[in-house]
Amino acid sequence: MTIAKEPSDRWGRWMLGGILIWILVQMFRFIAIPIVIGVLAKTDPYEWMYPALLDIVTAVMAPFVTYLLWRKRGYEVWTLAIVFFTVSLLDHFDTITVLLISPNLTHLFQGMLAGSTNPALTGIVTGPGSQAVIDLVAVLLLTMTGVETLIVNPKGEKS
Repeated sequence: MTIAKEPSDRWGRWMLGGILIWILVQMFRFIAIPIVIGVLAKTDPYEWMYPALLDIVTAVMAPFVTYLLWRKRGYEVWTLAIVFFTVSLLDHFDTITVLLISPNLTHLFQGMLAGSTNPALTGIVTGPGSQAVIDLVAVLLLTMTGVETLIVNPKGEKS
C-alpha cells in the first residue's frame, strides 16, 4: 500500500521545478560578454560594464545553483539560492538605473527598443523590470514553508 504525498509537498515540488527552470533560463545572460568586450574596446558606454559583469556572474552561477537545488539539500543550498536571486535582482535594478540615466543605449537593445517613444521605459518593462518581478516571486516562493522545507529538510527530520 502506498501513501499519497501531502498536497503541500506536491505544491512545493512544482514550485521548486519552476524555480529551477527560471534559474536555468538565466544562462542567456552570457549575452553580456560582447557588452564587456565593447566597453573595454570603448565602443559601448562605460556605464554598462557593471550590469554586464553581474549578468555574467549570474549566468556562471546558474548551472551550479540549479544542480545544488536539484541534487543536494540543506540551509547552505537554500541560502545560495537566495544569494543567487539577490545578485540577479541587484543586476536588474542596476540595469534599470543605467537605462534611466544613460542617454546611450547599447546596440544590443536597439532592436528591442526601435520605434519606442520612451526607449528607457520600454527597456525597463520588457527587460529587467519584468525579470526582477519574476526573481522576487522566486524569492518569495523559496521562503514559503512548502518549498523551504523541501530544500532544507526534505525528509521532515527533527533537528
